Amino acid sequence: MLTFDEVKTRWSVWAKLPFPSVKIDAIEGVDLISLDYSAAGCVDTFVFNRGKLDWDRIKYLRRASNELARVVRRLEGPQRDYFKELNELTQAVLEHVDL
Repeated sequence: MLTFDEVKTRWSVWAKLPFPSVKIDAIEGVDLISLDYSAAGCVDTFVFNRGKLDWDRIKYLRRASNELARVVRRLEGPQRDYFKELNELTQAVLEHVDL
């Protein structure tokens, strides 16, 4: 499990990445822009609140994690790398808040 500081460091790197150009807006019914925006917002809140996250965001991240896993399997190249890292950050946050 990543420490909070490791999550914070990886988040600061990932948050500076530009959204990758994608040829489609949705995969398996998952809107990529909305997923990115909402999941990233939850991770940002977790970091800003020093490892705390409210119940609604925890529930959302659980659902988003499943969607990210489905999306990552269907993407390639930079798009896959981008969403894979977001998924790993999401998983790390969930490990912290589910303790």
